[in-house]
Amino acid sequence: MISFFPAPYQDEILYSILARYHLRSGNTSYFTTNEDLYNGGIITSSIDLPSNNNILAENIPKLFGYTADEIIKNYSLFNYYTSFVDVHEKQLALEMLKGNDGRGVHSIVGAAQVSVKQQGYFKICPICCKEEIQDYGEAYLHRIHQIPEVFICSKHQVPLKISKQPIYYYGKNSYVPLLEVEFKENITNDLFINNLEHFVAINQYIEYLLSNEVNNKDYLWITDQYKNRLRELCLCTPSGRVKIDQVESRFIKFYGEEFLSLFDLNIYSSNITNWIKYMLRISRSNVNPIKHLLLIRFLGIDLEEFFNKTIKYKPFGDGPWICLNKICDNYCKPVIESIEVNYNCSKKKPVGKFKCECCGFTYARCGPDVCEEDKYKIGKVITIGERYKEEIESLARKGVSIRYISRELGVGQNTVKKYIL
Repeated sequence: MISFFPAPYQDEILYSILARYHLRSGNTSYFTTNEDLYNGGIITSSIDLPSNNNILAENIPKLFGYTADEIIKNYSLFNYYTSFVDVHEKQLALEMLKGNDGRGVHSIVGAAQVSVKQQGYFKICPICCKEEIQDYGEAYLHRIHQIPEVFICSKHQVPLKISKQPIYYYGKNSYVPLLEVEFKENITNDLFINNLEHFVAINQYIEYLLSNEVNNKDYLWITDQYKNRLRELCLCTPSGRVKIDQVESRFIKFYGEEFLSLFDLNIYSSNITNWIKYMLRISRSNVNPIKHLLLIRFLGIDLEEFFNKTIKYKPFGDGPWICLNKICDNYCKPVIESIEVNYNCSKKKPVGKFKCECCGFTYARCGPDVCEEDKYKIGKVITIGERYKEEIESLARKGVSIRYISRELGVGQNTVKKYIL
């Protein structure tokens, strides 16, 4: 057990904490530092998803009260990368990071996919660093800044700087102190200004994922969320076929090619590697979280609600629905509590079946309802109900014409003939 351990700063990543330990320990080699922390000198350092955390938690002085779970969830990028995997895969990744063999964990959670053109570099906010040196006498690496898809500091709304050399340049067993790293500009000022709204929004999504353990769902549930939202936007047929060309076109228009050029997303390919099409498939492996976040924002879905509220395709809105039987006491009143929704394959539209339990009148119409007036339309009368039958017979006994009865009751002449002839 080591005799001391640096107290973490707000949003500090584990790699940075261990680098500060190395400085304070007086160790002259990273091998010795790894022996202190992990009981072995040959440990591969990882900035995003470090393993060997059971041993690290055991070696940290007990007064800090750290558990392996807390180290992983609070000081690594675990919460971010496991947000869109199912509960089983999340637990598997957690156990791998607690143990001494984290190989393969990046593939499990989708972190192995290259999502930006400059991946595997240190990043800092120059204003954060300046303030931290003034307040603490040293700067540190923030968790959120080390996510490859983060390009700005949310607090100061300035572009992040990126290290001149990739992380592997400093050695696979190292914890290089921040003061030994040289940084350069990452994105141009024009790109930053032109896309500030997108940068801020994506950062807010990422901050939420880092700070919260979401209600993990499997990929089938997630795919249904996307498709139901696409149905609402008329970008997916009722049967589930996504209008991918329209989705891609609107997606690119929403973000702009300049912003999307920062990411390695393969939007334009027409084969199965097209990531938007791939994410909407029934069967797929896990993908980098940034792809989910970009798609969720494009679809206008609240991120917190995405995990906690099932998106249901409601082509006829929320009930109760109205009875359209002119002779029913509940005419134009919302008394129908449930409806049956099917699909017309030839028209490729949803078909709603509405039945009033009071009068038995049952009608259907194609959807979706796009305006208030649509809910007063009848596409086809399925059953007129006993009230209608009685009224038709009553009017017929009075000697009025079939045309009159049809016009008065709002049913076809053939329907009238059916009950009086």
